[in-house]
Amino acid sequence: MPSREAKLGPQRREDTPPSRFGRWSIVLLVIATGPTGCGPSREQVRLQRAMTGVRYEPCPDYRDGIAILEQYRQAPKHRNEMVQYGMCETTLAVLGGNCGVADQVAKYCHLAVKKYQDADAETRAAWGNEAVKFFKGEPHERALLAFYAGLACYLSGEYNDARVFFMQSLLATATRDDDTAGFREDFPLGHYWIGRAYLRLDDDGNARVAFHKAGTRLAHKGEDKEFKKIQAAQKKAYKDELTAEKVCFKQFSKAKSPVEGMVDLSKGLARADMPEALPDAAGADPTQARAVTFEAFLDPQFQKQANLIIVVEMGCGPLKYLTGSSGAMDEFRRMDYKQRGADVYVDGHRSGPAFRLLDTYHQAVTRGVQTRRGRQMGKIVTKEILSHAPLVGGFVGYWDIKGDARHWSLLPGEYHVYAARVAPGLHTVTVKCYDANDRYLPRFDIIRHFVPVPAEGDVVLVLNTVENQDNAYVLTQPLTP
Repeated sequence: MPSREAKLGPQRREDTPPSRFGRWSIVLLVIATGPTGCGPSREQVRLQRAMTGVRYEPCPDYRDGIAILEQYRQAPKHRNEMVQYGMCETTLAVLGGNCGVADQVAKYCHLAVKKYQDADAETRAAWGNEAVKFFKGEPHERALLAFYAGLACYLSGEYNDARVFFMQSLLATATRDDDTAGFREDFPLGHYWIGRAYLRLDDDGNARVAFHKAGTRLAHKGEDKEFKKIQAAQKKAYKDELTAEKVCFKQFSKAKSPVEGMVDLSKGLARADMPEALPDAAGADPTQARAVTFEAFLDPQFQKQANLIIVVEMGCGPLKYLTGSSGAMDEFRRMDYKQRGADVYVDGHRSGPAFRLLDTYHQAVTRGVQTRRGRQMGKIVTKEILSHAPLVGGFVGYWDIKGDARHWSLLPGEYHVYAARVAPGLHTVTVKCYDANDRYLPRFDIIRHFVPVPAEGDVVLVLNTVENQDNAYVLTQPLTP
């Protein structure tokens, strides 16, 4: 831990980071407060964008986001939220391709989570507002912090350090509560990357074990019913969207001043009907070995020869919010997002699917809350009883027993991973996304040019799916000269 952390003594939390309301929160806040002249400051807008914007904006400013989060992370008055800001800073650094910052911040925050102690704050949190304590994140958040630290090491070629941090991700996510004891080994993303690290260390035996564990899939209670609801909602939304696309194309492609280059996206396309080659595909297919099934993807021999790995981060992670009497209990809610699957094209040729290895909502609701629920319910019952007691009843209303709604707001909803053996050289990578019903989402295309694929070792890309990201340049241009 750097010496700065050692100097930070116990103190009350002086500031709470902004809640996550989605991409329109900034706009609504400006509209609501603008007429009175009491709108958010430029710094507050920068912070809100850094905490949420990367998951929504087609052109997020990673450098500005990193700068403002670094400022807040190092400020003593924000000490209690230091890890929360660091988690978001790590996400921005990884997506912005700044491996050095991701490595430094992830390790710093990981060490703070493991080493920092404030007994007084912990005691106050146990008897009152839980948000007064030093934020260390939920088990799934601590696991993903260790995962990003490991990924930064892997990208730097430090494979043994990467293995250590990936192992730490498994330890962090292992719940101690008996109500979810069956999910203690349930972190397939960590198992997969442990396998990748072992392969780089020429330990094929342990790699095989890790990949086998990565293939174990567990469902939380009601998961099948949840997914059917998502499918039904997205089926209706997809139909409505195609209708809107048809009207939009007709109106703006045949107007007096038509929009140049406008494309008709009103015809739905199923994943199974996607072309094997795109119109601008290269003459030869560069993919030499691909995985079509999940079992083939986790085959150690296939993984050993794979030299192009793509981590596709989709949607937004779960929202943590307060509920119950006096807001004393915390719950997680799954966020809505369209993209649920992806295929990868290399030089215009269909190279294979990206396989889902982690659902962060699933992780959040299977970490166990038995111990915490007992503490929270105890405070609720005690406050209710004391509120009717003589003499003290009038003062109990001032007893703040709120839970802790702080969370890692920049986590994706899902992690999908693609791997293949590709001819060495520079390639164009295209990602095509699909909804829960395997219907093609053309506005979520991602294209990366000049991706260098080595003959030995591998190259790893981390991509975030955002609507209209591929059209970002076009969308910023003026419609008229």
